Amino acid sequence: MPRDFYSGGDNVNKRTMKKGLAIVLALVMVFAMTATAFAANSGIDVTIKMDGGVAYPTMTVTSAQIADRIAHIPNRTNHLYDDSAASATVPNVGYTVADALIEAWLQVNRSGQLLTDEIATGWDNIAEHPGMFFSTYAGMSSNDGNYYLVDSYQQNGKTMYEYYWRGYTWTMYINGATAPALYYATEYGISNTSSVDFDYALTKSDNFTADYYIQGCLNASEDPYN
Repeated sequence: MPRDFYSGGDNVNKRTMKKGLAIVLALVMVFAMTATAFAANSGIDVTIKMDGGVAYPTMTVTSAQIADRIAHIPNRTNHLYDDSAASATVPNVGYTVADALIEAWLQVNRSGQLLTDEIATGWDNIAEHPGMFFSTYAGMSSNDGNYYLVDSYQQNGKTMYEYYWRGYTWTMYINGATAPALYYATEYGISNTSSVDFDYALTKSDNFTADYYIQGCLNASEDPYN
């Protein structure tokens, strides 16, 4: 009898443990789904900066706001920007950080209109990670600067030129990073991005070489920041 009792008790305990484990796993799945839904709906914090300082209060942009805005802008279906010229290799990540940046600016200027003198975009389809860039954002050009000639020299019978670019441009920082984002804003989905800082500041590129002369470039000695 004691043996049968303990044998039956083990079976009961095993059944109880299995039920308990099933309940725990179910709760874990519910919490995970809830957390994912909350993250997707809570939005992305967008901060527009000028020279590192906050130009406008941080705005939280949600997918619902982007969807509503798209519905009220002609010739927009999937995004707040024109993606008709996008390479087929641009990843489909849903609404992107680029969408969030456009929505944030439209909230700032309150016009609800995409004015080309305030926001203008283009596509880089030859990069390893192709994507959309802002040639103008908030009325500020992303190419407000100059190329500077550092040196020229002969190599294999050709004249090579060494340059750098310095000027004001927009730089993007993702999820509080101190280093600029590696890819275009269309590479990042808002579903897995918590924040973006978009800073209009003086920037200097790394030196690069080319086998052609850039018309209009200045000598490095003329760079006022050297």
